[in-house]
Amino acid sequence: MKRINRRSHSDRGQVITEGSAAIVLILPLLMLMLFVTIEASKAWYIKQMLEHATRTAAQQLAEEYANEGSLNTTSGTPSAPAIVTTRATQNSIVFNNIRINNIVNASAQFNNPVWVIPGYGGTIQGTPASVTVTCIYAGGTNGLPPFPDWDPLKLGNNFKLMGMSTYYLENQ
Repeated sequence: MKRINRRSHSDRGQVITEGSAAIVLILPLLMLMLFVTIEASKAWYIKQMLEHATRTAAQQLAEEYANEGSLNTTSGTPSAPAIVTTRATQNSIVFNNIRINNIVNASAQFNNPVWVIPGYGGTIQGTPASVTVTCIYAGGTNGLPPFPDWDPLKLGNNFKLMGMSTYYLENQ
């Protein structure tokens, strides 16, 4: 008795068709996963660089506050040094010097620092003195490249990343 182990031509065509269908269904999902991974990695990198910029700014502001001295109470009411009250001073001494290519391009990306100084501005004595700095990445503004690169959800400038750091002041 003779056995024939040959596939018919229709079986081979079916295998090719099923393989092609599987690739057509899976390939877009793989491309989507790759795109999401790349964009999430970029967002994480931008966030880390914003955190670095805000840490540096908060530290430099705190050091400048320590250099200028603490609150001036000679007039009877406490008055803070210029580094606390004047944005132009903050820009010239700190914010204008912090740049990270295509992430921090302008001093305008930094919000006004939040100062907590005991005895000034209604802050309770005994509260640790600190400065908090925030920096915002809004793609398409301040000379920044748009983010995300491919924008199927039409987020545009509504998508923002923010970094924030608090630094405790040494001179109270």
